[in-house]
Amino acid sequence: MSIQQNFPAISPSLSLNFARSKTLDPRITFTRTSTATRVNGQGLIEVVGANTPRFDHSYDPVSGTVKSLGLLIEEQRENLIRYSGIVGTMGTKPTGFQFASSIVGQSCEVSTDFDIDGNGNCIKHIRGESGDNNVGYTTTIGTLVSGTTYTFSVYVYIPLSQKNNITSIRFGPDNGYSSVTFGFADLNITDRWQRVIGSFVSNGGGGVLCRATASNGAFFYTDAWQLEEGAFPTSYIPTTNSTATRTADNASMVGENFSSWYNQSEGTFVTQHRQQDMKDLSVNYGIYSLSNSPTNTERLRFFSGAGRTPVFNTIVDGSTIAYLNAGSSLGVNLSGREGDLLKITTSYSQEDAAMVVEKSDVAIDDEDIVTPSLLNNMIIGGGGAGLKELCGHISQFTYYPRRLTNTQLQNLTK
Repeated sequence: MSIQQNFPAISPSLSLNFARSKTLDPRITFTRTSTATRVNGQGLIEVVGANTPRFDHSYDPVSGTVKSLGLLIEEQRENLIRYSGIVGTMGTKPTGFQFASSIVGQSCEVSTDFDIDGNGNCIKHIRGESGDNNVGYTTTIGTLVSGTTYTFSVYVYIPLSQKNNITSIRFGPDNGYSSVTFGFADLNITDRWQRVIGSFVSNGGGGVLCRATASNGAFFYTDAWQLEEGAFPTSYIPTTNSTATRTADNASMVGENFSSWYNQSEGTFVTQHRQQDMKDLSVNYGIYSLSNSPTNTERLRFFSGAGRTPVFNTIVDGSTIAYLNAGSSLGVNLSGREGDLLKITTSYSQEDAAMVVEKSDVAIDDEDIVTPSLLNNMIIGGGGAGLKELCGHISQFTYYPRRLTNTQLQNLTK
């Protein structure tokens, strides 16, 4: 079999490698009305301005390596914890942090020893020579809404010298919860920042607990505290004397910036994306969505559906025509694959629609296929038309203006 049969003989009309280039194609319009944060190439949290795209990174606290992830697209979220990065102080004790009256000999103080969020300081938690081993908790979030799911996250730094002095650290709600998964610090990770995460359903209480079982005089550090409504964490949202909101990201291509590369009658998309553990399995999170805005009666969509299963869908005159679900159409099970890079090809023509997930078999929908017409825009990783923002990363996005062969679809996912 020739190389041309195995791989496309034509060049893509659109090729966006966000993870490698860390730049935005000038044909893409990007908006976000607030500032936001990303993890930069040094593995530290960095604030970027409004309407500035975020090219994010992952930091491996064990190996100390940093990997480029691509373009980060997230929904709107609010951090309910004030002074999350310890911007304000009250003497030597961080503003917003206090101790239960029963705790004796414990302290927390502002420290410049380490820094994760760019403001030059963090909290140092110290167990005294006597008293309770509960270190302290924030009381700045007020009353939470009963029955609502919240996610708490915090970065923790355990010095190597303290590895044998601390037997456990856990973070979570202080009270008022009906079910909770506490976040625990991995005590094998030392001299590195690690993010600890836990979700819970509130019963209307308030407060987030930081609790350690430690030897007398033991200490560790925390920074970038966050409590947000939702079943999974998003990027850190810095706060000072009030809560703060990060608005949603939007990346789109419209008009000639869209029509210059898109073929209405046939084409193939190759995408690489990462998505977090979406515990709200009833929501559809967009990977890309094309439509005939503003009516949206014609659509071509690729999204993460219920159970994080990829779905490729075409809509003509308001009615679903092609619908390929990787779970039912291909038997692909992505359970336990949260955060993994997924490489997927999707293709359409007047004869059929097709999808391949990571070298799987080819799923075909060829029943009464008619391709959507008059499409005039594309949203990358975004919401709209029944989809939420991806809350994840687009690493690579490539488009061929032809319906490639099934063999080529499979080979492009290898």
